[in-house]
Amino acid sequence: MTKVHPHCTKQSPLLRGEGTSTDAADFVPCKQSTGGSATQGVTLLELLVVLSVLAILLGIAVTGYSRYRAGLELRQAQQTFVQELNRARSEARRLSQTQSVTWTDKTIVIGPREISLSDSGNVTLRNLNSQTNLNYTAPYGRVIASEYKFELRGRGDLTTMVYVYGVTGKVKAAQ
Repeated sequence: MTKVHPHCTKQSPLLRGEGTSTDAADFVPCKQSTGGSATQGVTLLELLVVLSVLAILLGIAVTGYSRYRAGLELRQAQQTFVQELNRARSEARRLSQTQSVTWTDKTIVIGPREISLSDSGNVTLRNLNSQTNLNYTAPYGRVIASEYKFELRGRGDLTTMVYVYGVTGKVKAAQ
């Protein structure tokens, strides 16, 4: 019995019964074009091109992620700073005691509490005015100066501002 190659779609004339030879081979290979090259695998050059493209994309992703994390850390420090200033103002009114706020480039100190602005230490605080402390005076939580400006600076030259304004000492974070 004669077999046809599994990739063949047409049979030879011998297999169709048109030939006169009785010595048919058990297996008749066909030479049919598949439309493309029959090479398998990838070349070293193709592999290097793919790896180069992946390296470039990974570099872009890491840079973007790093900047995203720095921005997130800066916003978190800004929120912490605003919350602590609002807490000091609220406690001055609630307890009828003056609340003194002092700061360094990495921390703020309110009474006995020292609060770090950033866990990693990548955020710095700078007062843009000449004052060295801020007092919320009892019983209304008022401040003496009319305006305080604070700049928070993160990695990669990211900055944001926090303002304490008016005699009531309201706190506003710049967006």
